[in-house]
Amino acid sequence: MKNCAPEKIRNFVLAGHAGSGKTSLADLMLFKSGAVNRRGSVDNGSSVSDFRPDEQERKSSIYSAALNCPWQDGHFFFMDAPGNSDFCGEAMGAINISDMMLLVVDAMLGIGPGTIRAWRQARERNMPRMIFINGCDRDQADFDALLDELRHNYGATLCIPYNLPIGSKSALSGVAGVMDAVPGDYAAQAEEFKAMLSDSIAESDEELMEKYFEEGELSDEDFKAGFRKAVLNGSLVPIFVGSADKDLGVSELMDAILAFGPSPLDEVQLRLDEGELDRKSGDAQGFVFKSVNDPFMGQMNFIRVLCGTFKSDSELLNSTRGGKERVGNLLQMQGKEQSTVESAGPGEIVAVAKVRNTMLNDVLG
Repeated sequence: MKNCAPEKIRNFVLAGHAGSGKTSLADLMLFKSGAVNRRGSVDNGSSVSDFRPDEQERKSSIYSAALNCPWQDGHFFFMDAPGNSDFCGEAMGAINISDMMLLVVDAMLGIGPGTIRAWRQARERNMPRMIFINGCDRDQADFDALLDELRHNYGATLCIPYNLPIGSKSALSGVAGVMDAVPGDYAAQAEEFKAMLSDSIAESDEELMEKYFEEGELSDEDFKAGFRKAVLNGSLVPIFVGSADKDLGVSELMDAILAFGPSPLDEVQLRLDEGELDRKSGDAQGFVFKSVNDPFMGQMNFIRVLCGTFKSDSELLNSTRGGKERVGNLLQMQGKEQSTVESAGPGEIVAVAKVRNTMLNDVLG
């Protein structure tokens, strides 16, 4: 159960090309956080995210899945989006309602059509982004070539590594932050990235820029504050590295999502068909971004809470259609598993069943 303030909520989407390891990363995050007691696997059909028979047969995501887990003193609500072009509508819907995109790219497969499509959609609204280079432990991985390609395609001053691998391919043993001492082959390159990160962070704020010029470096507190501001305004897309299969670099990634990702109270632009959003408003407002026909529950609508608090067994106004809706239980989804919650606040994702006149893309409040 969530037990934290809205400032500690992180709402994001795992996006990228098919086969990049998004779902394996999602399953690992759930397991590491204690949200599930057994790590799911795409290969053996036990994934929390890819739970439908057709996904298990294909060993690939077809639908987006709503997931959540605690992390440190915060809570993550995130969508695992399919990367195959045939199911891009599911991915686009998930990206559209998320505060941040975590773009997962495989170190062997590299940039694919799903990568390009997700990046383009996020860039159009200047969505905060992070990149995770996955599969750095594979024998066919080419981390250096992929890093160069990402920075060449998406901006060398925009996309800057936050950490680098220790070892390579099957000898990968961990990751090291560029702001710390990086051992091995990347020691010299880390110094270059360290300077680039400091420059990018300083440029996010005039006051930080003055401090940086006067003192030649940023304090740890200023670095963290500036880093988060740069991610939020889209002037920095940090790159993280690791392996979901070997659980390397994933704790560092999750720490960074909590430390530097946007909260649902931050002014991150969302695309709504109508009206403007006051994220700090106490009035409940939510967006219906997904609708499925559940064999047991009937029609279920997935709602991203934009502001205020939704409560179970309450009456809501459908401002898109001008009518009122009676809501019964609020369901917090974990793949196919459902748990009832009394309320849901900004950034959370819940599902409601058996609402009569509410449809996809409607706004409730």
